[in-house]
Amino acid sequence: MKIGILTLWLGVDNYGQQLQIYALQKYLRNNGHDAYLIRYAYQTDILYTSEKNKLSKKVLRLLKIFNPIKLKTYIANKILLSKVSRINKENSRGFEEFRKKYVHVSEEYYKTYDEIKINPPEADAYIVGSDQVWNPACLNSNLEVGRNLMNTFFFNFGKKDMLRIGYAASWGITELPDDWKQAISPLIVKFNFIGVREKSGIKVCEDCGYKATEFHGPAQWVCDPTLLLTAEQWRCWYKQEYEENNSEEKNKYDKNTDKPYILFYYLNNGSNFNIKALYDFAKERNLEVKYVSGNSNIDKYKKIYPTNDEWLKLIDEAEYVVTDSFHGSVFSILFNKQFATMELKGKNCGMNERLNSLFELSHISPRFIKDCDTNPDFSILDYTYNAEINNGGGEILLKVLNS
Repeated sequence: MKIGILTLWLGVDNYGQQLQIYALQKYLRNNGHDAYLIRYAYQTDILYTSEKNKLSKKVLRLLKIFNPIKLKTYIANKILLSKVSRINKENSRGFEEFRKKYVHVSEEYYKTYDEIKINPPEADAYIVGSDQVWNPACLNSNLEVGRNLMNTFFFNFGKKDMLRIGYAASWGITELPDDWKQAISPLIVKFNFIGVREKSGIKVCEDCGYKATEFHGPAQWVCDPTLLLTAEQWRCWYKQEYEENNSEEKNKYDKNTDKPYILFYYLNNGSNFNIKALYDFAKERNLEVKYVSGNSNIDKYKKIYPTNDEWLKLIDEAEYVVTDSFHGSVFSILFNKQFATMELKGKNCGMNERLNSLFELSHISPRFIKDCDTNPDFSILDYTYNAEINNGGGEILLKVLNS
């Protein structure tokens, strides 16, 4: 079966995003399906066509000009984005090369929803997921501005009898705004199967009107695609890739490997983590800190910029892993590492559902660090655990496709 996969894929510093693309495609291809990534420019397909939105943009610009606080924030953000762009250019993580080598893609590069609606990707089935493909914050919180993204990520295109599937799709929140529910409702009911990454996502689907019918069952809770491949499959891949590119430059993060280290993978999604406390903890235990950042995070601490295979190797060989990343936690569990995860606060606290679901799905107690922002308690790093990963979502997906 030919399967077009729609997901977030254009990141330059998000390892989990890239590896979930590879994992779902690899799993489907291993099971006889012709799976490929639909190349869609979701980052720029936003609408500012209405007079209301044009006026809103003008008003916002005026506010920035005449309001010193807003102007200062605007300038600071511009400077930050410029700095992030420069850092990413100077320290490529090889994601584009990774996709060219390992990800099968559509011939067409769709720049807008209109393009994908007029000329839909050729396939027998469409799958959306994983990652936060249904999070309004990712689709653009303003429904009118983000309507193209919503229509695309809920498959409002293609033949009526096309198989429409959500696999490990994440809402990223536990409650949708009412206007989003109303807009999504007529689209989500056309899906033949929905598997959500967070347990709480089942209720969000129900709130949008997706319930069991004579044609399909209710939404189900399934594992992230990265868990469809075993630890040994991931090790085999990163070791082969690492050895193929064996060079002094490629092995730059192997220097001083005799000294045990903490891998610190920090996206700064809202934990306000006390980084200095981690370095103090590492010094007490005579550990090095290898700091990898993402999500355009910038601070004063020295960082490294590994490729996907190097990142997996760094996790696998670490003494400890400390992270606020969902996929950082996933691979720590897969490689049975002693790890700790930061609990997010504020507007991003809904994203903790990803981690709660991951811990429950793996049959382990939550491994959150307490008091992240003031006096982090790292004692959880020394607590052992025995994970029993439930990856039955893959069998469910294959059953849906084969039916």
